[in-house]
Amino acid sequence: MAHARAGTLPILVALALAVALAAALAIAQPATASEPRWAEAIGDHFRTLPPPAATPERWLLAHVDVETTGLAPGWHEMIDIGVVITELDGTELDRLFLRIMPAHPDRLDLGAAAVNGFSVARWQALGSISEAEAVAALRAFHARVAGDSAVLFTAYNSWFDIAFV
Repeated sequence: MAHARAGTLPILVALALAVALAAALAIAQPATASEPRWAEAIGDHFRTLPPPAATPERWLLAHVDVETTGLAPGWHEMIDIGVVITELDGTELDRLFLRIMPAHPDRLDLGAAAVNGFSVARWQALGSISEAEAVAALRAFHARVAGDSAVLFTAYNSWFDIAFV
């Protein structure tokens, strides 16, 4: 059994490299009708954008923090988001804070509530907005502040935060 597992490792590594190469080639190619919609949506602007060090004036940073109803993306929900957009040198351009009423407050994890103080009554009293309103506000903020600039998502625990955004 151990021999069979050891033999599968090179196959898994080769498969992972093949998938990564295929993804890199797909991103490098111009959008065609056979590509996914997200590839068409990003257009050629970001496919050919030089790295931040070469063109810092074309790049911004979005410093993001979220609060959630728990730790499981797809089950728990974002209830707060704060975004500060800066130039690469840290010069602040603008900031946004949104308090969001989750669609499923019954999924609240008690540990999360102990950290962020969420309750439906409190969020209502604090003027929370719906998820749809939050998406519209975040998109409008991004368009107004970032415009055509490329924006790098930054966060203390970026894998967690991006999973909810």
